[in-house]
Amino acid sequence: MTSVRSFFVVIGSAEDGYYVAYVLVNKGINEKYNYSKELKDCHFPLRVKDYPGIFTLDPSYVNLARIREMERTRLLKEATYQGSLIEKDLELIMESLRNSEVLTMKEKKRYGLL
Repeated sequence: MTSVRSFFVVIGSAEDGYYVAYVLVNKGINEKYNYSKELKDCHFPLRVKDYPGIFTLDPSYVNLARIREMERTRLLKEATYQGSLIEKDLELIMESLRNSEVLTMKEKKRYGLL
C-alpha cells in the first residue's frame, strides 16, 4: 500500500497551545461539489514556480473554508517540514482567514486570527 502525500499549511495554534491549526492544500477544486461562490473564493492558489520541489500541479489550492487542528505532539511526530510560504502568499492567506465570512468569530478567536 502506498501512502498518499498530503500537504497543509500551519496557520497558528489554539488558545491553549495544545493544538496546531492548519488548512489543507488540495490538488484542485473538486468540480463534483456544487460549491457556492463564497466557498469557491476560499481556495487560494499556490504556484509551482514559487514552490519548486514541493508542488507538481499548477496551481495547487489552499482551502481556507475550514480550519482543522491536530495535537502539537502529533504534528511534530508525524509531519515532515517541506518549506515556508513566500511572504506575499502568507500575508494574503492570513488576511483572507481574518476577513472570511465562512469562518465564525469563535474560530477566528480560537486560532489567534483576531
